[in-house]
Amino acid sequence: MIDIDYQKHQPTTKYKRNSLDCYLCYARKKLVISTPEEAVRQAVIKYFIEVLQVPANSIDAEVPMSHYTKGQKGRADIIVRGHQDAPLILIECKAPTQFLSDAVVEQVKRYDEFVQARVLLVTNGIESYAAERDEKGSWRELLNMPTYLELVNKNSLDYLEYEELEYERVDFSKPIPGDILAECFDNGYIGEETNPNLYPIIFNLMGWLFDAKDKILPKVLDKVQLIEDAGIRLAQFGNAGGGAFGTEYRYFILKDREQNNQIISLTITGIMKTVNDPQWGNRNGATILAVAIDDFKSSHMSLELRLDKYVTLEKNTATIWHDGTLTVGKLGQAKRKAVIEYIFSKAPYLINDAGKIILGVFDLVQEIHSNQLQTQSFLENLILYALLRDEYRQLHKKSIR
Repeated sequence: MIDIDYQKHQPTTKYKRNSLDCYLCYARKKLVISTPEEAVRQAVIKYFIEVLQVPANSIDAEVPMSHYTKGQKGRADIIVRGHQDAPLILIECKAPTQFLSDAVVEQVKRYDEFVQARVLLVTNGIESYAAERDEKGSWRELLNMPTYLELVNKNSLDYLEYEELEYERVDFSKPIPGDILAECFDNGYIGEETNPNLYPIIFNLMGWLFDAKDKILPKVLDKVQLIEDAGIRLAQFGNAGGGAFGTEYRYFILKDREQNNQIISLTITGIMKTVNDPQWGNRNGATILAVAIDDFKSSHMSLELRLDKYVTLEKNTATIWHDGTLTVGKLGQAKRKAVIEYIFSKAPYLINDAGKIILGVFDLVQEIHSNQLQTQSFLENLILYALLRDEYRQLHKKSIR
């Protein structure tokens, strides 16, 4: 990410048209409806004019892809042109609430297959990612945003140099250092009110989950058809309550029972404490294990398991379980008994005598690794449970219609 301060370039003057708030677009020279995304677009255009010295008449907004390839769908938010109108910069603007996931960046790169700009920029007005296409056609992330003259004169640009960092596991056998806890609270990795007794299992799980080099081999799983343990990606998934979790996920590519490929993504993240919030009401600052599914039809959160509630500690073991609580979009919560019965009909070994869905049992003393049977069993149970929950959601929706 590069550091760009758009604040002083935010549009301040608003106009009215048909009772709607509007901005005067610097590029299009016309009134456009005021939206959070449009505010970012206008701030970016103004920043390019005032700071990067781009001529205003070299900036186009809302450019159809059909301008570059006949019949191609989609629009580019902003394109900066150079000599002979050759595209220099392709820019995608998102609302400040939109997470800059890997998928967002890849979308812009696909657009550039038609535009063929030298540089692309993706921003939500808070964070910005910029990259240059090199002579081999690969993208290299930029250290800063170049000026118009640097691009027109074909100057060499500064790249962000990456060091391949290994994820450093926290020693969960000792009290978690205060600075590490503070960082986890500040970055939303764990909830501020999570029971400290759960820290050993949470940090142990996080250590395995974000250690991309400790891969699960496809052939070791029996209950799900794993194709690849694909590593870590930045992604965002929404839930039925209107929230979204944008963070790092460990993701796995698999085949379902219909031989369709799906991607299952896992993360551990915190939920912010709220008091009398208009949307969330009163809730504790908890920690969740989240399981998301994207199968090209939809991308969504399948399971948000509150570790504060669904981890049972006994002597030197931690049991992760669930009670079948499931929300079906706007239809609200399904009956837990019906969910449990469906899970039992498909995977009876997941249900214990007390009617709980048992996902995994971990040794609290042992560091979690992919070559352990307990880890492999937990992963396939978790994936299978997430897929079955989605199956039930679809059946429930059909039964209501």
